Amino acid sequence: MKQLSLLAVMLLSIVGFCPAQIDLGTNNVRYLTAPNGFGGGSFTTPEFSSDGKKVVIGGRDGLLHLFDVESGEHLWVSDSSGEIEPAFTWSPDGKMIVSAGRIIKKYDSTKWRKYYIILLDHINASTGKIEKTVELPPILAFYNTASIRFVEDGKYLFVLVMSSTYESLPPIIVDPNTGELVKEFPEIRMHIKVAFDELSKRVATFGLKRGEVEVFNVEDMKSINKIAVSNDTTIRSVSFVPNTDLIIVTYSLGGYTVQPRFYLIDINTGEKKVTFAGMKGGMLGGIVTSDGKYVVTPGVQAKFNIWDVYTGELLRVWQSRKLVAAFSVSPDQRYIAAVDGGTDSLYLWPMPEMSNSGITGEKDIQEGGIVCYPNPAGSAVTVSWKTVSKSVLQVSIVDMMGREVLAVYEGNEAVGERKVDIGELSNGHYLVVMRDGERVRTEPLLIAQ
Repeated sequence: MKQLSLLAVMLLSIVGFCPAQIDLGTNNVRYLTAPNGFGGGSFTTPEFSSDGKKVVIGGRDGLLHLFDVESGEHLWVSDSSGEIEPAFTWSPDGKMIVSAGRIIKKYDSTKWRKYYIILLDHINASTGKIEKTVELPPILAFYNTASIRFVEDGKYLFVLVMSSTYESLPPIIVDPNTGELVKEFPEIRMHIKVAFDELSKRVATFGLKRGEVEVFNVEDMKSINKIAVSNDTTIRSVSFVPNTDLIIVTYSLGGYTVQPRFYLIDINTGEKKVTFAGMKGGMLGGIVTSDGKYVVTPGVQAKFNIWDVYTGELLRVWQSRKLVAAFSVSPDQRYIAAVDGGTDSLYLWPMPEMSNSGITGEKDIQEGGIVCYPNPAGSAVTVSWKTVSKSVLQVSIVDMMGREVLAVYEGNEAVGERKVDIGELSNGHYLVVMRDGERVRTEPLLIAQ
């Protein structure tokens, strides 16, 4: 199979899309408030339900608040008040929110030891009531829960805890229904922050002061690669690109406002595929959208930026009017939920409409371009094109690493159409690429068989 050069990958740009300053204004913002206030302040990162219809956030008082995304209605506040800022996650079926925000103390008189036990609350997503509480394995010091996440197809729960001095204990995997230890990895010392891929099969760990990222297989916690991003840097965030072996890593050389940078990096080789340039001021991190096409980065100057993952092109810049302290993007890419760092308030902004190709319909293809349908596609897809170039035309399907996986056409047909059998290709995101001389046109294709 052919493989695109880095230059060719860079040419897979978004046609007809220029950076624009968009002022959303206050009319487009949903202000999410609780009837009796949030209390506790310093919110956690908000987390959307898998269908994007609900968003939950927690405070240092251990309470969770659930909101309806469309209406902004405050649905409930949990009865899980605790001593620590909660780590929480949605259950795979969306019916429960599992939270670790309460701690109890126990004393073993036979060993003259005091133990701390983190409680795992199963909160009904419809009512906010705790339906079940189980105890996690005891620890010897007062620790905060850094992260929890359902893994192995929702059967078990990955748990990482850390101390007030940002030292983490070895990660463990537990049974969420009993709290019993299933797997432990005493030899693993993770950094204080983690990020999971879209299927929770891989986890990346990174810290505040070390310029490296390490990626593990979750099931056995075997290291895939330890990636040295840069010396003396502060890693701000790691976000997996869905259905690929790529991650977006954001970092700065000091505080949030000191030379913010980020890269598209190959997990297996550590190679920096794309360098994103043009970020002004500070950057709090980056999140890849669920379709794997865009990176959303908020800045400390109250601006949001949207970038193309594979070209590094800055597509959108808009004024958020708020100082963003934490944020997340809904799975359907309709909203950004963000915590205002100035007032500890939660807001929802609508995402700008995006298109990863200038070819959006019949009008566009009349001027030269390419379309594919149906999209998403199953076992077959129809590819249509038109070009005014007299050069030899090449049409192919490439994966998100730029590797050609299927040749569609090569010849001199200025206007053409082919029905292509894609039954042998794996589910995921691809690009249909048309080259006519020096011009390159692309159309995103999602295969879902």
